[in-house]
Amino acid sequence: MNLGILAVGDVVKKTTVAVLLLILTILLTSCYLFEEPDPVLNAVIAPEQGHIPYVAQIVATAPPGQFTFTLPNATIEQTDPVLDVVVDSIAWSATVSWTDGSIVKTTTVTATASNPRPVIHRPLINGIASQWFLKPREQTLINCSYRPASMTSPTTGVQYDDAWSIREISVMCSEKLLCNQPIRDSVYCPPYQTGVYHAIFNGALYENACIVYPTSTFEPASSGLPYAPAPHEGYSYDTIQNRSVFKQIAFPAQTAIIRVTVRDNFGRLTSAEFEIPVLALPFEAIDEESANDGSGIAFSDAEYFVASKNETIYHQAWCYRACLIPEASRIYFAESRHAEDSGRTLGPYCAISQAGPCACTGVDLNCEDFASQLDAQACFEYCRSLDYGDVHGLDADNDGVACEDIP
Repeated sequence: MNLGILAVGDVVKKTTVAVLLLILTILLTSCYLFEEPDPVLNAVIAPEQGHIPYVAQIVATAPPGQFTFTLPNATIEQTDPVLDVVVDSIAWSATVSWTDGSIVKTTTVTATASNPRPVIHRPLINGIASQWFLKPREQTLINCSYRPASMTSPTTGVQYDDAWSIREISVMCSEKLLCNQPIRDSVYCPPYQTGVYHAIFNGALYENACIVYPTSTFEPASSGLPYAPAPHEGYSYDTIQNRSVFKQIAFPAQTAIIRVTVRDNFGRLTSAEFEIPVLALPFEAIDEESANDGSGIAFSDAEYFVASKNETIYHQAWCYRACLIPEASRIYFAESRHAEDSGRTLGPYCAISQAGPCACTGVDLNCEDFASQLDAQACFEYCRSLDYGDVHGLDADNDGVACEDIP
């Protein structure tokens, strides 16, 4: 009997514990089920894309509370979850924050522009739509202002529905090369203002334009700007000496590249290139004496000098060191005395009497043929500058140093 009573008691105890555990589980579950969920903040901008500037709406969804809209140029606090905005930049964004006084939530909305970039049509030459050629040495207006097509002429200039400006106009002729890179024509924007492209031509001022003298490159004046072949406001004009680098040079008919770079009101840069024929220049008479001479010098035989804007030495054009100067840093001189007047001295790497530090064809040179490592290095770099590469095999380990074992 006692055993039976004990067994029943154990069952009762176990049942009681199970019931209590069940009740506790139900209570805990009820607390979890009825706990307030964490608030969620969502926000969108509509429309997300458009032609800037355009009106849009930021719409936020969250429980009632305080909204803070942090825009590119303002911060707005309100209880209304909807805000009208003006999207006025290419990549526009805003931060939306919500708070109920204790919890803070933040998200971001973005919008983008659908504004097309400027369309660059070919420039207008000398104000004549039908003229699509350049005359060597002749003062020429290159005008990039927009002019729509007519029955007799094509569209010219830069087409864009907002503010824009010329960042660069350059002219490069196909037969005027140094080390297989173009020697740019000198460009003038009178009256000169830093970063501004405009030009006075035939007494009128044209915006987004410049003046060139095709195939002409002029020495730099002390201002860093090229000398002008005719009086131009803001440029040096030498009435005694002609500061043209290529005097009496004969050019065949060739092709020029006119490159135009435009900056729009959003800071985007857009470029375009146009090929244009350049008429032949069989001879240039720079004065009465040369006019009676009868012939000009071929460009391949031209003698001129090259320097870097940032160095105090200069070189003859055939010197391999000229090829090592980046094209954007090169400046040119017609005569050595002009280079000397600029405060520069002739570089010690190439002598004026030399045709080059060595022959790149017709002979086979070895390291023992050079008196010093510098002589071997000069030959190595010279032949490379002429696109022969390491024709003599002076750089055995291809580290750019020739004949390293020579003192």
